[in-house]
Amino acid sequence: MTKLLFVVALVLVAVAVRAVQPQGASNTILAEAKCCL
Repeated sequence: MTKLLFVVALVLVAVAVRAVQPQGASNTILAEAKCCL
C-alpha cells in the first residue's frame, strides 16, 4: 500500500516537472523511478 502511494507521488512529480520543463525532464524522472522500483 505504501509502495503504491510512493509510485503515485512519483507520477505526480513527473507530471509537474514535465509541465514546467517539457523537454527531456520526464525521461529523467522515469529513469529514477525505474531505479527505485
